[in-house]
Amino acid sequence: MKGEVVKRVAGILLSVCMVVSMAGCGQGGKDTKTETEKTGSTSSADDDKIKIGFSMKTVQEERWQRELENAEKWADEAGVELIVQVANNDSNTQISQIENLTTQGIDVLMVVPVDGNALKNTLDSVHNQGIKIMGYDQEVQAWNDAMVGYDSYEVGRQIASYVASLKEPGNYVFLYGDAAAGEAVENQIKGFHDEFGDFFEKDGNKLVMEQYCKEWAASEAMACVENALSITGNKITGVICMNDGIASGAIQALEAQGLSAYVTGQDAELTAVKRIMEGKQTSTLYKDTVVLSKAAIDTAVKLAKGETIEADKTVTWGDNTDAPWVTVEATVVTKDNIQEIIIDGGVYTEEEINAAETE
Repeated sequence: MKGEVVKRVAGILLSVCMVVSMAGCGQGGKDTKTETEKTGSTSSADDDKIKIGFSMKTVQEERWQRELENAEKWADEAGVELIVQVANNDSNTQISQIENLTTQGIDVLMVVPVDGNALKNTLDSVHNQGIKIMGYDQEVQAWNDAMVGYDSYEVGRQIASYVASLKEPGNYVFLYGDAAAGEAVENQIKGFHDEFGDFFEKDGNKLVMEQYCKEWAASEAMACVENALSITGNKITGVICMNDGIASGAIQALEAQGLSAYVTGQDAELTAVKRIMEGKQTSTLYKDTVVLSKAAIDTAVKLAKGETIEADKTVTWGDNTDAPWVTVEATVVTKDNIQEIIIDGGVYTEEEINAAETE
């Protein structure tokens, strides 16, 4: 998990073409368009062994690498076969990969959607084949037999919460993820705005720019902040970013002008934690990948067995009403609680944080 995560993830992925590129948008990299498949079993599955297909939108960010590694761990412990395919942020690739997964005898399909809207027809077909469908972390705008993950609206509020609570006057920029992510991003946007409330309606405070970042790219965030700085004469108080990769681009733009501002993020990437320690980034949102992946595998197994799923919420898409939604809590991380949440919590060691290279 931590410092060696990229190497370990690359080592366990078996590719049908080649191993997926681990380039992350936080470094300005782009995903490849290759297909990655991995099986979580070291031997041929018995006919009665539960098979779970895991369709992931990406593993470019460190957070998703941790998700994959932990999902593998829990699948192995549960004695189920996990077949993973990674779409590299391409909806057409994800559709093809899901179609491929359905030919491999899976009982349950877990989906982290590239574009939830684009999957509707494909997932309707999956449902009609008798395969259970479970949204993982992000809403799927199609048939769901269950959902495991975070409330994206609350995630948006949490991302914005620390900076909003400071009520620091001035100009602000809101930077969002890829619009293709659909409800997951739109709900977070609403959370951003609701958390700030009427802040931008008084005392000369302004939301000078809000922008989607295609493929969650740091380069797009950097360009947006450069534009905002030009418009405001280098006067920016805060940049509310939807993930740490986007935050890295915003910080690069600020530092190029010798400036700093309040900058938020999400995912608690190692480099982001280092930036918070250095005072370059204000906060990040930590999502415990161990807890989320465990809840997901447990729920998938229950779906496969036809067992009751206990959940505190429900989700409705299309004709399927009140599907169980197993929610997981996220934690806002600032310089004040890095020791407690990140270091004492075993996410990263102090040595790993100190050794991390930031942009």
